[in-house]
Amino acid sequence: MQKVLYIEDSAINTYIVKKIISDLGYQMITAYDGAEGITQAEKITPDLILIDLVLPDIHGVDVAKHLRSLDTFKTTPIIALTATESPAMKEECLAAGFNDYLEKPVSKTRLITTIEKFMGISV
Repeated sequence: MQKVLYIEDSAINTYIVKKIISDLGYQMITAYDGAEGITQAEKITPDLILIDLVLPDIHGVDVAKHLRSLDTFKTTPIIALTATESPAMKEECLAAGFNDYLEKPVSKTRLITTIEKFMGISV
């Protein structure tokens, strides 16, 4: 079963995304801050990583930069899923190695389409 790591400090957002991920047939692992996210990523080697940008300890951009610095995550899809709506932040995320940038609230259809695109499934 393919694994998705979601690094998010909001229990409500985690619950909503977990339902969508589970309905798609993927296993979702959660982390509630950046440090835990890095630890979980190294432990489980997910097939896709979703990262909120505003986390309690490490900014999501710095989490992505750290993961991209590791050989294991050079090509793993990393998607920002954030309430930070800013063209400059989107550019910063893409420059830091994110593959895509989704603004919350994201529609269920857009989230599914994006996940399936990066999991290699045609939709």
